[in-house]
Amino acid sequence: MKHILITTSAAMLLVGCASSPTVTIHSSVQGGNITKVEQLLAEGTDINQTDDSKWTPLHVAAQYGQKEILELLLSKGASVDAKDLWGKTPLNRAAGFGHKTIMELLIAKQANLNTKDKQGVTLLQNAALSGDTDITKLLIKSGIDINSNNNGPSPLNIAIILGRTKIAELLITNGADKNTKNIDGNTSLDLAKKWRQIKIVEILLKHGAKTTQELTEGV
Repeated sequence: MKHILITTSAAMLLVGCASSPTVTIHSSVQGGNITKVEQLLAEGTDINQTDDSKWTPLHVAAQYGQKEILELLLSKGASVDAKDLWGKTPLNRAAGFGHKTIMELLIAKQANLNTKDKQGVTLLQNAALSGDTDITKLLIKSGIDINSNNNGPSPLNIAIILGRTKIAELLITNGADKNTKNIDGNTSLDLAKKWRQIKIVEILLKHGAKTTQELTEGV
């Protein structure tokens, strides 16, 4: 009994004396504690310090929509195009969570619009996948390469397959290539017909899209 009490007391003492978890710049950014972030930076914390996922504080601010902290980090020279373990930049993270204002701030600091993650996926492909019209508009307005693609279907073809009519129209009216053939030899019009996307077929025809057969026959 005496041994149990001593052991228990020792364990309680150890718990009581344990140091509190270290407050990192990443956790401070996520929690929106701008005062702590300023303090850590003043003490010499690397503004581009990465965690186990290679996230910088700017990645965290972008994903969690911490606008004031993001502005602070940018004003102090945070790397705007740093890539994490998955090859995603802060702009990718902001776009993935629909943080339009955060994206605008990053783009104003010359963030690379045509960045691709480790799977080769572009911002515009992701916007088409998610169906986010506002993000698509922002990317197009900001000058993204609308046809950039080296992995999988183009943003336009993604919109067609998923029936994202508004996004498809945005892409088409802003210069997306309608007649490039995909890996299966189909044009965007072929795909729209195949997936029975009647409204998108109408938009494509209005803008001069052709089927593979028409292109082959020179129609």
